Amino acid sequence: MTNASATAPANATTKSVHEISIPEIRKNFVATQEFDLLTAVTGQLLEQGRHVKTLLLGPAGCGKTTTAEQVAARLGLPYLHLNCALIREASQLFGTREVADGRTFTRESLFTRVVEEGNAVIMLDEVNRTSQFAMNGLLSVMDGSSPYAEDLQRNVTVGPNIVFFGACNIGSAYTGTFKMDKALDDRFQRRIEVSYLPEDMEKELLVNATGISPEAASRLVKIAGRVRQQFNSGKTYSQDISTRVLLSAAEDFAALESITPGTGHDSLKLTIANRFSEAGGGTSERKAIYEEIDGQFGSWATDYEAFAAA
Repeated sequence: MTNASATAPANATTKSVHEISIPEIRKNFVATQEFDLLTAVTGQLLEQGRHVKTLLLGPAGCGKTTTAEQVAARLGLPYLHLNCALIREASQLFGTREVADGRTFTRESLFTRVVEEGNAVIMLDEVNRTSQFAMNGLLSVMDGSSPYAEDLQRNVTVGPNIVFFGACNIGSAYTGTFKMDKALDDRFQRRIEVSYLPEDMEKELLVNATGISPEAASRLVKIAGRVRQQFNSGKTYSQDISTRVLLSAAEDFAALESITPGTGHDSLKLTIANRFSEAGGGTSERKAIYEEIDGQFGSWATDYEAFAAA
């Protein structure tokens, strides 16, 4: 991809900020047109001295975290991944007062140090799992104000050129989530739907990331597409097949295929089929998945020999 305008601001650091560093550009990452647009806009807003806040929505395992990481990589900014599901108190967000050897001291969190340093991309993963006890402090930081941290006994000052990404999974399939707070939702300037790649791009990803053959990758993507379609229409399946799961399936497929050509599809029992319920016997989800696999790979050994000989 080309992204002439997607560059770090002139006053941005190119060094590590404390314990975080600039991610590498992933060779196997498939950049969509929307990703290029997001990166370009983010870079331009940073040039203008703006804080940038983007909410990433979409199914689990479809690349929300990777999207934020790769924006950081292309802008040359250090990247902090924060799991908001683990933040139960404001002290976990900003830092704590501790006692050791008879003296009291403050221990700032990595989040506080990065926020105050500035020039970084911060990924607020599973942001709708943030405890309500920590939410107000997070909202203040995202506003660019200087919230008072009780345990630190001082205000936390937000540094320049901060890019906030928030990622959340919304729906009854995801336990432990809170209803998206309106105040939090309003903090994000833009919303990006990170969904599954188009069939040809997902196939390209599998081939480049795992070494699976293009033919096998195409068949795997077709299985995933049919399951997703059925899941989204409320038929047959209670879950879909994420890109993350598909990558794991392709990896095992390629490994087994390298040992015994024509048998790679046997690995799909472990990576795909066993994820689905066998309740209902002949009408179970797992039986339906086996039929999908057989439909694409039932004659794989014969097809492979013909393909290899061509």
